[in-house]
Amino acid sequence: MLNGMAKLSKNPTVILAADSFRGQIDRIDTVTGEADVVIQDDLFKPNSALSLGINGLKVLGEYLYFTNSAQAIFARIKINPDGTKAAAAEILATLPGTPSRQNFYDDFAIRETSEGKLEAYIATQANTVFKVLDGHQSLFLGGGNSTLLRVPTSVTYSRDGSKVYIVTGGGQVVEAHL
Repeated sequence: MLNGMAKLSKNPTVILAADSFRGQIDRIDTVTGEADVVIQDDLFKPNSALSLGINGLKVLGEYLYFTNSAQAIFARIKINPDGTKAAAAEILATLPGTPSRQNFYDDFAIRETSEGKLEAYIATQANTVFKVLDGHQSLFLGGGNSTLLRVPTSVTYSRDGSKVYIVTGGGQVVEAHL
C-alpha cells in the first residue's frame, strides 16, 4: 500500500513512495515509468499490533523524513541524490501513549525555520497535532477530549508560512495560525 510520497530535491521527475505494509521506500521515475525498491529499513516496518508502518514522507535537503504509525516514531534518514540510503535512520520524536488504530502518527508538514531549526507539525489519529521544533515535541492543537479535530490525517503550511492547514478523516480542513 503506497501511502506518502515525495519528490527528490535534485531530480524532480523521480518520486519516492512509502509502502506502509511492506515497510519500504519505492522509487518511481515519472518519465520512464520504471520503479524499484530503493530503501528498506527496520524503522519503516509495521508490527503485529498495527499493520501500518511507514506513513508520511517528505524530502527536505539531504534527508527523507517519515512517520511510522506502528512504531510511533517521527524520524529521518540521510539520502543520496538518487534516493538511496546514505546513513542510518535517526528517531526525532516518539508519539506519547501506546500506538493503536486510534493513536498513531500520520502525515506531516516540515520546514527549516529562519533560525535554521527543524520544525514539523504532525497529524495524529488521536484528534491531535504535535509540533516538533529542533527535537522537542509539544502539543499544538487538539488533545484530550477535544472535538476541534476529527481524525487529522495531514498537515501543510500556507504559502506565506504563517499558518498550517489540517485535513481530517472527518471531512474538515482546519486553519491554525502559528
